[in-house]
Amino acid sequence: DRKQEQDILYVETKRRFPRRLILLLGKVTRSEVKKVLSNYLLFAEPEKTWIDKSASWLSQKFPLE
Repeated sequence: DRKQEQDILYVETKRRFPRRLILLLGKVTRSEVKKVLSNYLLFAEPEKTWIDKSASWLSQKFPLE
């Protein structure tokens, strides 16, 4: 994902804790991350739930900055 000019990587786990890892990529490119993780992980874009859609809409309409 990309928010506020920052690339973000979400990794869903099979464990109860942590259920999701959220990693800020910084200066690392998406292709570099994908190249390293492709040996270990499956890549899939999760469908956005109504909560995700609502949160995106709210953050666009009412920025915290």
